Amino acid sequence: LRADRRICGLPERPLPHGGGEEKRRLAPPKLFIACGQDDFLLHDNHRMRDCLTALGYDVTYREPDGAHTWGFWDREIQNVLSFIDTYRKEN
Repeated sequence: LRADRRICGLPERPLPHGGGEEKRRLAPPKLFIACGQDDFLLHDNHRMRDCLTALGYDVTYREPDGAHTWGFWDREIQNVLSFIDTYRKEN
């Protein structure tokens, strides 16, 4: 896969610093993607994961059983919260 920067963006982005005169670079954030194996967006999530990974993002990707339903997200939210907790402790 050739990452398309127009769609995915850059792995680092400049932010204004010091009145806009100076710029500093931030490391890309760690990302979490979860998509059920029966979700109609599964193929799109594969493409997004591959694109972000090719651009240098640290992507945690989960693909458990399930579809695009509230029940799936109700179960998966525990993994999201754990990911955020770990991320916060590392930073």
